[in-house]
Amino acid sequence: MPAYTVAALEAYPVDASVPGATRNAFSGYLSAFTAAGFHEVARRTPARPIVRRPLAP
Repeated sequence: MPAYTVAALEAYPVDASVPGATRNAFSGYLSAFTAAGFHEVARRTPARPIVRRPLAP
């Protein structure tokens, strides 16, 4: 089986601080991801940030 290297994890949580943003929270809340070491890298809509956590090689 080949070995794979992953450089980072990416997620698309909901920012609950934006009014009306919690309808589809199945992907998780931004606060939980930032507490786990993820950092926001983009925001396509006000309530849906893109977060990433680099992984050690």
